[in-house]
Amino acid sequence: STTDGLTDAPTGQFTAIAITAYHSCALKIDNTITCWGLNIDGQTDAPPGLFAAVAAGFSHSCAIRADGTIACWGPKSPTDPPPDQIKAKPPHPSEPADSA
Repeated sequence: STTDGLTDAPTGQFTAIAITAYHSCALKIDNTITCWGLNIDGQTDAPPGLFAAVAAGFSHSCAIRADGTIACWGPKSPTDPPPDQIKAKPPHPSEPADSA
């Protein structure tokens, strides 16, 4: 972290990345998340744990934990759900395409 509120980009190997104008997050090969960029209000303070996916928005980021729950971080708002209250549902398997 630097004195201007910026955190440095990480090194290592990754399986997914989510990029916004001011901060970015990546899913590492060990299924943990690292974030970097402008960290004025917790945008780069990814929670510990194992994750399956990550997404980033203007000032928040969210990720699906290995157990299917959702974790979000960034500025707190009165409409944020209580921690670990939301359970992610797996996507429906896609149907095979018709062959012509």
